[in-house]
Amino acid sequence: MLSQISWTNYLVSIIVLLVIYYGWVGLRFFGSDLRRGWGPKRSASIADLADLTVPSVSVMGAIAPEPEQLRDHTEMLFDDPEPDAQMPPTIADDIVPDIQQFESELQALVDVITVSKESKANFLLLFGLLTEKYAAVTDPEVHDRIKVLLLQQAGAFAFKLTAEELEKQWFNPVIH
Repeated sequence: MLSQISWTNYLVSIIVLLVIYYGWVGLRFFGSDLRRGWGPKRSASIADLADLTVPSVSVMGAIAPEPEQLRDHTEMLFDDPEPDAQMPPTIADDIVPDIQQFESELQALVDVITVSKESKANFLLLFGLLTEKYAAVTDPEVHDRIKVLLLQQAGAFAFKLTAEELEKQWFNPVIH
């Protein structure tokens, strides 16, 4: 059946159908514009704008005054005008939260190792990763306190732990 229709007949029928379709769309949706013609549009009169209402409230808020300029715009400031008002944090202030965070993560490690009965190698690996993460904690008193804490809790581990192993792990980085 399709072999009886030539390409010319097919294209002519498609063009005729498109003209009919777009003619119907044009009349249906743009009929009033087509009846008035394609000429220039007339400008809107006051009668055409009667359905527009003026809002009863202000559309735009009040304009804020510009702030007073405290300094001349050509003056360049490179420092805080009141240097004593804020003291910079000291190194000890930065390390104290690290120590607290280190001890809390270390306690979590001890709890996990105790419950899961992990091997000594896994514990030393995780302890080494913690010491690398908190390498800024270099205070010998903190090192001793952490070693004592770990050695006290080592009785609950499934392995024996010595102070030498902790010291070795503390100062030898874990190979990635």
